Amino acid sequence: MSIQAALHRQLIIDQLAASARLRQPSLIDRSKPPPRAYKPDHRLFLHAYSTMGITKDETIHVGMGQFTDLKVCQELGIRSVWIDRDREPLNPAWQPDAVLKDLSGLPDLLLLS
Repeated sequence: MSIQAALHRQLIIDQLAASARLRQPSLIDRSKPPPRAYKPDHRLFLHAYSTMGITKDETIHVGMGQFTDLKVCQELGIRSVWIDRDREPLNPAWQPDAVLKDLSGLPDLLLLS
């Protein structure tokens, strides 16, 4: 998968999450309303994959929250990158596939994936 495709897919997931939080119709397919869920609810992630027609194996979730991002990725078996800007201690139960201090290292990391 190209860097552009991976970043585009992550943007779509972020838009779906924002749409669900605002209780508005999905930004991707208006015939499928998003679940009334917030991260880390599994339904939000499963809805995003279903709407985009992809599987969790085709994505890498990039997030800053341990509970809202890493926890659900661990539970659903989604590859994840944690953006740890504050150098906070990591919960050992929610190990990401990679840790970055900011987004600048993401393109190189995605090239290796």
